[in-house]
Amino acid sequence: MESLEKDEDLPHRKKVSSVGSLSKLYNEYKEFLNGMVHEKPGIVLEEMTEQLNTQFMDLEIEKSALHEFLTDKCHFFLRRRNSPAKIEYRYNWVKQGQETDMCYAMDKHKEFKGHYLIIDNALSTKSKDIQLYIEGRGYRCAYLRLYSLELNPIEEFWPVVKSKLKRVALLDEEALSNRIYDALRKVIIIDL
Repeated sequence: MESLEKDEDLPHRKKVSSVGSLSKLYNEYKEFLNGMVHEKPGIVLEEMTEQLNTQFMDLEIEKSALHEFLTDKCHFFLRRRNSPAKIEYRYNWVKQGQETDMCYAMDKHKEFKGHYLIIDNALSTKSKDIQLYIEGRGYRCAYLRLYSLELNPIEEFWPVVKSKLKRVALLDEEALSNRIYDALRKVIIIDL
């Protein structure tokens, strides 16, 4: 009990020497934070930081340190909340994207209706929602095969160059770029 009587061991008396230190948060702070969350489940981190610093005048904690404390010590699961400015930014970004997407450009030409859009196999474009969006605009989807070498000529060109590259150690006066140049000159149309 003797150590509890010392000023420096009392949580409400602890002076903060460095802003943002997790060691400054004691059980009293945990209880206060739990109370805040139970009173207002939708409370945001900025508000929690402000109330904590207001309630405990001797404490100055940064938002990042509080976040770490809440997740590591209090075992809270924190969700990111969108500010009204962030929501508006995303809305405008989506709206701009809608006005500049391929379908929007094709919509300006009625003769394109019913034509195919060639789509790669990226996860973001294979979604059923993307297909429904495109088809809902009056177009059809045609997906490339997983690996379509013949549609990308460079994919056929480099293996030929590599096969013609001399595979022996470089001489002192030789440079790799010279060997690559020589291999490039040896490629003929029939090779492709």
